Amino acid sequence: MGGGDCAEIASKIMTGTLVIGKAAGGFGCVAEAQKTMSGARDTIYSPDRKNQKVYAELYTLHRTPRDAFGTRERKGKLGHAMKGLIALRSRRRRS
Repeated sequence: MGGGDCAEIASKIMTGTLVIGKAAGGFGCVAEAQKTMSGARDTIYSPDRKNQKVYAELYTLHRTPRDAFGTRERKGKLGHAMKGLIALRSRRRRS
């Protein structure tokens, strides 16, 4: 499979499952495939304001691999990402 963004790849996968058909383990229609693959839930999560600092740190760490792999410029550096996650986890466990 060539390159492409996540939506393009998901579209190809869904199309493939439709092409092979329900009898071969695929889906009968797009709506059925979307419902099965989406995993949507009715649960709504709201951020806890007391954790705002932690959320900000996690967001920064989350952007690191996105910037390294998910942008055309690929400017992100990954050396600190795992160490940052481990340090954050350790601080949270102590508190």
